Amino acid sequence: MASKKDGKTGRLKLGDTRSRYPQMMEAALLYFKQITSKVPLKGNLILSQHLTNIETIGLQHGIPPDGVGILLKVALSGHLADSVNTRILKCLLPAGELQEDCIVSAVSLFCTGRSTTSTQVLFVRWLISVFDLISCKDALSYLYNFFFCLLSDDKL
Repeated sequence: MASKKDGKTGRLKLGDTRSRYPQMMEAALLYFKQITSKVPLKGNLILSQHLTNIETIGLQHGIPPDGVGILLKVALSGHLADSVNTRILKCLLPAGELQEDCIVSAVSLFCTGRSTTSTQVLFVRWLISVFDLISCKDALSYLYNFFFCLLSDDKL
């Protein structure tokens, strides 16, 4: 589909943007998947654009289950600024059931302590809110002791 621009503003029309959501999501997830070290926030237009795409699509249609794993990994890795991690976790609405390995790997990253306390708190809140979407809750039963230990952590 050819993109149509509004003659007055030069912006893409809404219908044209929606048809590109899958490609925009795929490009954003590929970008976040390739992050392996600290990424500067200031002046990083590529990060800003992909983050905006993730937020827009995530809040309207949800994030595909494989994308949730990618975004959790990058948010809990400590490679991004805390404000970016917050934005990622707040728009991380799964479009389907979450697989056990996604949650277990996210909890293991959480345990490394590379992310800030506010990101860790937001992750625990996110985990509670999506609990019903986790396909195999047996894996979480093994992690109960860990979560109860969090209750004694003054920072959290």
